[in-house]
Amino acid sequence: MKKEPRLYKPLVLLLMLFSFFNFVPGLTATSLPEIREDGLTIILREPIEKKRTTLSFLRMIVKTGSAHEQPDKAGINRLTNEILYYIFRTSSALEVSSLSLPEYTIFDFTVSPGKFLDFCRELDAVIRLDALLLHDLCNELINYHLNEPNNPGKTALIDFYEKLYGIGHPYLNHYCPNYNNLNIAEVNNWFREIFRPANLIIATSEKLPPDFLLKPAGRDLKGKPSLETKKIQKFETNPEFNFTPVRDNLCTAVIGFSAPQIKEKTFFAGFLLTKFLEDELWQLLRQQSGLVYDVQVSYSYLTEPSAPNIKIIFQTLPETIESALEIINRILDGLKSDGISQPRIEYLIQREKLHFENRKKTPGYEVQIAGFQVLSDHYQSEQDLLVSLREVSTEEIKELANQITASPCISLAGPSYILSN
Repeated sequence: MKKEPRLYKPLVLLLMLFSFFNFVPGLTATSLPEIREDGLTIILREPIEKKRTTLSFLRMIVKTGSAHEQPDKAGINRLTNEILYYIFRTSSALEVSSLSLPEYTIFDFTVSPGKFLDFCRELDAVIRLDALLLHDLCNELINYHLNEPNNPGKTALIDFYEKLYGIGHPYLNHYCPNYNNLNIAEVNNWFREIFRPANLIIATSEKLPPDFLLKPAGRDLKGKPSLETKKIQKFETNPEFNFTPVRDNLCTAVIGFSAPQIKEKTFFAGFLLTKFLEDELWQLLRQQSGLVYDVQVSYSYLTEPSAPNIKIIFQTLPETIESALEIINRILDGLKSDGISQPRIEYLIQREKLHFENRKKTPGYEVQIAGFQVLSDHYQSEQDLLVSLREVSTEEIKELANQITASPCISLAGPSYILSN
């Protein structure tokens, strides 16, 4: 029985924080990527334990995301990917999922036994199309997005990114789409530019057909996208606080800091700091006090690699927001004065090691992470990552905590009467 595929809508929902990417630095290279003459990157990653599953897996990474859109065409990448998702739902794939990120886009496919070559031919045929002739579907999706309710979490996140990186930063494109300027013609222009072999990474558990994307196409597939792109970089930030009144019974809080990139030496201290906050805030805010409905801590070093940040997001009742912020402030003050003790660091490392081992047992794990070897500027084996984490000292974490918390960005969205209390 064919399972209903899922369409992921990243970052619009309040608590979608992409926890999957937290373990990507722990990759273990078992094969080198093949780069064809047309620029297509192929990574064959057969399952470590072939008896574990008879399913086949394919991940397609498009090296273009919402941050590459022109401001007046914001939303075009997501709209195009949604249309493609609905096309892929009719393919031989058992499961389909799509994830649009600022700097790249991911499509994941799970294929039932004996159907892999059939699916590859279908994927090949779609990529070689001259146009996506789905006018009605395009209009339906545009109307759906234009009439989406204003999500309080989205309001808080928009304000957070404006304060952290400045108005007009490319990462804001995802939150501020301009659907009134979009139509099927714009979708097809974007599709023709982006879906070319040189702009794709294919990670797969089985060999692709030898003629994959080599047959005649309805358009020119050579070269890379010629779209002008704005350089993505960090902006100078100052401590910022903002409250936005919204029609909601809950208060949404986003607290964040500009953080090290994965290639920087202080990245490993940031990694442990994030894991510590994740553990500590869940225990104090949720388990012990019940002050929040949920609390998420994320380090966006791969989802937003050019300008990563550490975010704390939670929802709570208006009357308990002050108490929750006081606890967070107390924990951050403790990090600035004391860092993280060496026994606690070792505990966090051992927990990550256990997570790595458990994730390896997930069907399709090898394929899902393989593409990031090509995307990431910094690559380490699992063993090297754990060694690097053990080299982090309490003093390094203390120094980083003082550095990043000097310019916090705090965005709150909730009922207007909070301001009078």
